[in-house]
Parts: sequence; C-alpha cells; structure tokens
Amino acid sequence: MAYHFSIRSKTSRERYRKHTFFPVFFEDREDPALQEQARMAKITARLQIDNNIYDYLRYSYNFDSPEINRNKKTLIEGQNRIPDFIGFLAELKNGARMAENPKGYIIGAIKKKLKEK
Repeated sequence: MAYHFSIRSKTSRERYRKHTFFPVFFEDREDPALQEQARMAKITARLQIDNNIYDYLRYSYNFDSPEINRNKKTLIEGQNRIPDFIGFLAELKNGARMAENPKGYIIGAIKKKLKEK
C-alpha cells in the first residue's frame, strides 16, 4: 500500500499524551501491478471472458452471472492457458451430468487441468 501515517500529539495537564494517526495516501508510490489488478477486479466477467465461452457456460451448464463472476479468475486463466477451452468444457459435459454438484465439478476440473500445465 502507498500510505504514510502522520501523527499529531496532544498533551493535557496531566502526563498523559494523546496521539492521533492520520493516513495519507501517496498515489505515486503505489505498485502499477496492484493498480491493474484492482482495476480488473472491478470489471465483470462478461467483459473479460470470450462471448462464446460465457454463453456456453450460461446455457449449457446453467451458470448464472454471479457464479461466473465468483470464478472469474479460474475461467480467465483457463481460457488463456488451455488450448481449445470450449472443447475441454464439452468433454466435461458427461462427467458433470453424473456429479452431485455439476458446477463445482466443472470449476474443479478446470483447476485440476491448470495445475497440470
């Protein structure tokens, strides 16, 4: 973080001193990578994930927008690192149908595949 704390001391008639801390933000000291990460966290997954992948998750696996946003990091990483990501998702269809939690199965399979690479 790019914060600096200023201190102001007050003395009363007794020996007790009161210290008040004020945070001061220095924008020029902030890490550009952290700024980019914070900016990307505010953008919804709809704008970061390819439309065909987003629609496939919504209509084939019944993911809703908040679920996709919660797993946005995993889905974006999978899209970037797994070749033919739509084909990979299509292969998971049969296993997801048999699983108790199909959406958890999909996300878990993507994470497992990413660990292999």
